[in-house]
Amino acid sequence: TATVSGGAAYAQSGSVITTTFNTTAWSENSAPAGGAVSLSASLLTSAGNTFNGNMATSGNGGGVLLLFTSTLTDTGSAFTANTALSGDGGGAGAMDPNSRITSTMSTFSMNKAERGAGIF
Repeated sequence: TATVSGGAAYAQSGSVITTTFNTTAWSENSAPAGGAVSLSASLLTSAGNTFNGNMATSGNGGGVLLLFTSTLTDTGSAFTANTALSGDGGGAGAMDPNSRITSTMSTFSMNKAERGAGIF
């Protein structure tokens, strides 16, 4: 649990987080924004991971929050039961026009948000 952003991980200013097949379970984390991971001008590369039951308690990005030209590149992960209580992007949320989410063969199910329950 974080008090500002990124319940499990926060990356900023060009940071890179890389996770590999079935090695990371981002589960039951919470923060006001970016329940599991919050990226600010950073990159997350994820393959075969689980984002489950994470919560943004007062903002965007229940699972992953992307701000300021951040990028999420994901293959084969599961985004399940993540919640943005009073925001957008239950599974993953790109909150500026320069942030990018690329997802291949991933599943988004049972996520909740005001807009974009899976991806915003």
